[in-house]
Amino acid sequence: MPVISVLQRSAASPEILVSGGMIHMTQEPQFFSQQVTSAHRFYRNPQNTGSREFSVIAGGKETCPPGYRIHRTGFIYYGIELVVSGKGSLVLGEHTYELSPGTLFCYGPNIAHTIENDQQETDLIKYFVDLKGEAVQTLLEEMAIPGTVSHTSSPHSLMNTFEELSLYGLSDTRYTEPLCASLGKSLIYKIAQTAIPYGVSYTTSYTTCTRCKDIIDSSYLSLQTLQDIADACGIDGAYLCRLFKRYEHQSPYQYLLRLRMNHAADLLASCGLQVKETAARLSYEDQYHFSRTFKRVMGQSPNTFCNQRSPSDS
Repeated sequence: MPVISVLQRSAASPEILVSGGMIHMTQEPQFFSQQVTSAHRFYRNPQNTGSREFSVIAGGKETCPPGYRIHRTGFIYYGIELVVSGKGSLVLGEHTYELSPGTLFCYGPNIAHTIENDQQETDLIKYFVDLKGEAVQTLLEEMAIPGTVSHTSSPHSLMNTFEELSLYGLSDTRYTEPLCASLGKSLIYKIAQTAIPYGVSYTTSYTTCTRCKDIIDSSYLSLQTLQDIADACGIDGAYLCRLFKRYEHQSPYQYLLRLRMNHAADLLASCGLQVKETAARLSYEDQYHFSRTFKRVMGQSPNTFCNQRSPSDS
């Protein structure tokens, strides 16, 4: 069985190893920084991952105080990090970048990097995960991620995946390794899907897109068409479509339909409403139009969705 290290560090507590249900004092892996003021981290002994082509070795969340500085000429694994709070600087290869919430970066073997909190008063908080295996390198290179810096349009989605990695990385069951590998792959695909070129996220166009997305999130029950969205956002519909295609990789109408049909599925599943009643709740005058839309978005008709629910869900 793999050895699992739960490493929770603060200024007032030592390192702790939890292995097989027993708590022991331990030392961290050498590549874990001792400069952090608090951290929730896990470490899986790479010797116990065998010859797996895709393995999650370590991960977690770190609070890095002013003065924090890590410099490496390379790294034994592939590391992916997401900044969620504070600011700092990053030297990756020969280029220097500013770190801010939503910044993503990836390093690995032969990729020199320096991560620094050069602020005077503010902590830098970030998630990280370290990956190993030939399939890791292949997938990262396919997505053109190693040695790159970008922003993400969906930081909360990535944060959720990092949190899940920590949750399952701390477990020790027959499912732990495949679960962590699956989440690691999901993280990489999410990064590729939501990546915004470095420096773009603070432009007016991105801010406008984010504002419009927030409006859809809060008003999707009253919005029905692209023109409704454009009117609510106060911008031209064609421009709005270009923004969504650039930053969200979908149209605003597709995004709206997904929210509305997810709500419809909740009504059918939890409230026990009939299809006709659900259609009326979403202001569809034609029940059959609603059913066609539901099937197109959800992959099955409302009736099929209801019939597949287990008795315990009814």
